[in-house]
Formats: sequence, C-alpha cells, structure tokens
Amino acid sequence: MERVFTTTQALRLFKRTLVQKVKKIVLAFNSEFLSNVNTKKSCGHDMLPPRLIKESSRAVAGPVAKILNTSIGHSRYPSRWKMGQGKPLFKRDEELDKRNYRPVTVLPCLNNIFERLLSAQIQDFYQGLLSDFVSAYRKGHSCETALLKLTEDWRACRDRKELVVVVSMDLSKAFDTIPHPLLLAKLKAYGLSDSACALFADYLNGRTQRVKVGDSFSGWQTVTRGVPQGSVLGPMLFNIFLNDLFYHIKDVNLHAYADDEQLYDSDVDPRALEQRILHHLQTANQWYTENGMIVNPDKHHAMVLGTTDYKFSFPVEDSLDLLGMTIDNQLNFNKHVSLVCKKVNNQLNVMIRFRNLICTATKLKLYNAFILPHLQYCSTVWHFCSARNRDKLESLNKRALRVVFNDKVSSYQQLLYKSEGSNLYNRRIQNMLITIHKCLNCNSSPKYLKDMFSLRQSEYSFRKTNILSLCKPVTSTYGLNSFRYFASKNWNSLPDNVRSESTLSGFRRLLEAISF
Repeated sequence: MERVFTTTQALRLFKRTLVQKVKKIVLAFNSEFLSNVNTKKSCGHDMLPPRLIKESSRAVAGPVAKILNTSIGHSRYPSRWKMGQGKPLFKRDEELDKRNYRPVTVLPCLNNIFERLLSAQIQDFYQGLLSDFVSAYRKGHSCETALLKLTEDWRACRDRKELVVVVSMDLSKAFDTIPHPLLLAKLKAYGLSDSACALFADYLNGRTQRVKVGDSFSGWQTVTRGVPQGSVLGPMLFNIFLNDLFYHIKDVNLHAYADDEQLYDSDVDPRALEQRILHHLQTANQWYTENGMIVNPDKHHAMVLGTTDYKFSFPVEDSLDLLGMTIDNQLNFNKHVSLVCKKVNNQLNVMIRFRNLICTATKLKLYNAFILPHLQYCSTVWHFCSARNRDKLESLNKRALRVVFNDKVSSYQQLLYKSEGSNLYNRRIQNMLITIHKCLNCNSSPKYLKDMFSLRQSEYSFRKTNILSLCKPVTSTYGLNSFRYFASKNWNSLPDNVRSESTLSGFRRLLEAISF
C-alpha cells in the first residue's frame, strides 16, 4: 500500500491540492461543484436550503472557498457545521417501539460540501488501506455484490461436498459507539499526517446534536463518541475503524457490510469446523469489546449449509436475514421468494383500491417505483431458485401489469411491450452480464467479483474474443447453478461485437436487443 500524508511534503501537497481544487471550481469551472448540490436533500439546523446554495453558487463560491481553505490551514473545523439534527427513520415492525428506528444526522449543506471535498482528497488513501472484503460505502460495491460473494463462496464449498458454517454477528449502535481517540490513533497508524489528523480530531470533537420529530426539537446535547450517520465522512471513518479486524481473522472468512459482519468457513470434518469458527468468533468478540463497540454474542445467528448428524454447540437456524434477503441453508430461496410475493401483493392491493382514481401513466410510475424494485432486488443472487418460484414471480409481474393497464385480455408479452420492459428472467440475465462487463472493464468493481472471472488464454488464434474460462462444476445443484458458471456461459454465447463493447452504456444498449 502506498502511504500518503506521512511527510511534511505530502502534507503540503494535501493542502495545496485542496486549495487548488476549490479555486478551480470557483474560477475555471464556474462554480460547477456548488452548482451540482443535490437540492432534494434536507437542510440542517441553519435552515439554509441546498437550492439556495445551488442558485447562488457564483456569488458564494469565493467566500466558501476562503472558509474551507482557512479551516484546512489551521486544522480547525467550523463549529456551526458540527451541529447535527437527528431524524429517526422507521425500519420495520412496530412503529411505537423506538428500537425500530434508525437515527440519521442531517448536517448543514455547506458542511456536506466540505466533507465531499475532504473525502475526494483522501480517496486513494482511504481505498488503498481497506480490506477487499469491506463492501459498504465504496464505489462499485453494493448489497448485491456482497451477497454474490457470500453465496458463491458457499456454493463452491457445497460443490466440493464440504459443510459450511455461517455466523452473522450482532452489533448495537455500531456507528454511535466508536471512541474518537482510538479512531484518530488508527488514522495516524495508517499513515495520515499529524496536521490532517488534527483536522479530523477537530471534526470529531465538540460535536452537538438535537432530535427533530415533526415540528418539535429537543435540546442540544454534546456527542462524545461515534461518527455521524448521514454524513459523507462518517461511513468512510467507520470503514477505516473496522478495517483492522481483518488482521485478526486469518484462518476463516470474514465479510463486512457496514455493521453486518459474517464469519464463515467450510470443512468435511464438522468438529474441526466448529472449533475454528468458535475460536475466531471469540477473537472477533474480543476485538469488538477492546475497540469500544457493543457486541451481543447471545444474538449472533448461525446457519449450517449441508447435511450432518453432528450436534453443534451453538444454536443453528434454517435461514439468515442478510442485507435485505432471506437466505436458507439449501440456497433455494423459497422463503425469500415468498416474502417478495407478500410485499408485492401488499403494494398491489393498495394500487387496486385506487386504480379508478389515478391514470395509467401514474400507475406505471407507481409500478416502477414500488413493485418492480421488490422483484429485482439482488435478483442475480436468487436467480437459481426453483422453476416454480420463477414462474410464480412472472405471474405476479403479469398481474401487476394487468392492474397498471387495466387490461385483462392481452398476453404477458403484449403487456411487457406496453411497459417498454422485458420479463424478469431476461432482466436477471442482463444484470448478470452487466456485472461481468463491469468486472472486465471497470476498475472500481470489487476484487472478489473480478477474481471469479478470467479470460480464456490460448496459443491458438480464434475468431471469438473476450471468451471467459469456465470452471468445472461437480454438482448441478451448486456447480452448474452458480453465478460464476452460469453467467460466464451466457457471456460466451453473446455475439462478438457485444462482448467487445468497452463502454457500459453501449453494452446496455446492445443487450436490450437480445432475448434470453
């Protein structure tokens, strides 16, 4: 890893780069950065709306640049920008239970601009030190890529006839419990300069927060621990804080997506597998405790993939809820598909009640916004469900389109034509191929996905180009029905001009003309 900000020269470069970047935005690019402020964001305690910043970007860019550059030069963060307004966001289940709400901090608009500039300055430093298996808050990474990594690893193990044990670890208030001195010590140990650390120290210290519910506000309270959720730098600092856990977990696999961490391993010997899992689970729990985080060992959830008569010493469940999906120990996704159907039916029933009050165009927008996302969420992960479940989802999609167009006569293909879309199966195959295209052509794609694919090497010259090597599966259940094999096979069947398309937009356009 190339360390930055470790010398006086590097620090000067850091300052000069940031100052120059702000000046270029003001003078050369005509306040482009400020004019790209997202006007849909909420305003902070200062009640300064993002739209006002955007509309007045030409006038305020100079003074704002002076504030930012002075802040960097003195390693002091503007105190008014450290005042956050907490907003509770409902997650699930009972609405009157405060535990079912997630606190999100709304910060002033100018603070968000400063944080984005700081984040851009240390982006290479930040990305270079993280483990490949930290998937949250990183470009090119998502819940779908994280779940693909997990399920593909488990399929490969089951294809080798090995048992798999997965433990999903439970943390409480992970973002809110991080000790500031320890976080700053880690930043310095990773190579951030003293002056840059001083700026981050002032960013973390002296923060205050209040809660807004409706039109009511609480009093201001000092925040002594944690990083603000809803900020730009908060998720980045959380990833850096969590990263050294991977230095302690060596003999088993660990994957992290924010505060969702999974520990897993495989073996033909269940006793040896249990011992390794328990040892590293204890190591992880100890790390959480020593690093000031709240871990709940009694709320860890474990799942065993594979059949065995061995009685594990910890409770074992048939399925786990991971990143919005329900994954069962057979990887057939029956429970997940049932939950998806239930959610879609609930949304569809609401639309049916109002179908005579809203026009077709509005119903189509509601379909695209509230129904189709359920049918497509992480669809490349659960694509290998049973044919019965696939047909069930297609039937549900057809029913939804009939409600949208108030059409009980047209065929499914005609309804899809009206909606200017394709069936769910086609969409899933296209998403798989787009994922491969990103792995082959995009530097920001996760390394763990790139490692699944390799171009076929041969001393002979063939007409076809960009052909992927196919792995040799052992079983049809886990080998043939795996993302790396199935997606690679479909990629190789594409026309040569499609596989050779280097731009993502051009590749998407060419895919739309292909039916699978």
